[in-house]
Amino acid sequence: MKASGGGRARYRRDDKLPLVVAILLAAGPVANAVLNGPHSAGEIVGLLGMLPLAVCLGYLAGPAAAFGVTPDRVVVDNPFFRYSVPRHLFADIGVLENIAVDLVTKDGAEIPVHAVLPAIGSPGGGPGRRRLLGKVRTLLQMIDDVPVAPTTGSVDRTLRLGSVLLVVGSGASFGLSVFLLTG
Repeated sequence: MKASGGGRARYRRDDKLPLVVAILLAAGPVANAVLNGPHSAGEIVGLLGMLPLAVCLGYLAGPAAAFGVTPDRVVVDNPFFRYSVPRHLFADIGVLENIAVDLVTKDGAEIPVHAVLPAIGSPGGGPGRRRLLGKVRTLLQMIDDVPVAPTTGSVDRTLRLGSVLLVVGSGASFGLSVFLLTG
């Protein structure tokens, strides 16, 4: 959790697995370029063109998910959508069978909270469940710690255009890589 001045708090997914996977995916083309001797310019560009895909996957499965609290809003950043919930509409955070965490609004709407879930797999029982519930308690504590301002309005759901452009760009880069390596 990162708290800052002005009555704000932010929690970003801290799962290390996406970072490790991104590093391994990025290391593969680089290792191939180094270990398999001289390559043509097209092959080198093709191999390096796979790097954006590794970065994209590492970001979307990891730090793209966050949870923030301000005096007037609770903000849920999932990889492709941002939900901005006025504080007067916040009701609770629920955990479903160790596989889903939702912010629940007073009208019963459920908004998925990806920031506390592991990037791959489910927390399961035992230590994984305790870790998940500890993260949920952290989010609830953040909400309690940030002073509430009077609010009006409804839940806003917006597309995170940066994430979409990252996927499109890395997909195009990967497509170009495949073309250069096989063509």
